[in-house]
Amino acid sequence: MDFALLEVEYFHAITHAPSHADVAWDTFLRGHAAWFATAPGQRCCTRFARWLE
Repeated sequence: MDFALLEVEYFHAITHAPSHADVAWDTFLRGHAAWFATAPGQRCCTRFARWLE
């Protein structure tokens, strides 16, 4: 999530490319967050949590 937010800031503030910032927001941040709510995303989280134990 931190990386996605940095991407949004970079594209918006540094490159002044709002369309790229939109992609970073919609695809990188919101898209990945939505994926983690799906069954494959939940399996990934479960496996990762087990790996951390």
